[in-house]
Amino acid sequence: MGYAGAVITPYYDSLLVKVIASAHSWDLARQRMDRALREFRIRGLKTNIQFLENVIKNQIFAEGRATTTLVDSSPELCAFKPRRDAPPSC
Repeated sequence: MGYAGAVITPYYDSLLVKVIASAHSWDLARQRMDRALREFRIRGLKTNIQFLENVIKNQIFAEGRATTTLVDSSPELCAFKPRRDAPPSC
């Protein structure tokens, strides 16, 4: 159970949070996910939020053409400036 001040040991399950966005269209669902990711504030742990934000905004992903090679063929997905409120995540 998560709460303010909780201690996360090195043996924690890497899936601490799951976010799902849905809508009547793919584009609106992506917009909702983008907003949810931008509003997340997790401190004290490394996350992959900025990576996920980059995936959501990626043109290939946005067009629904992403395959399992997207990450390997798109190094720009891990290119981002560290947030002031969280450590870098890639």
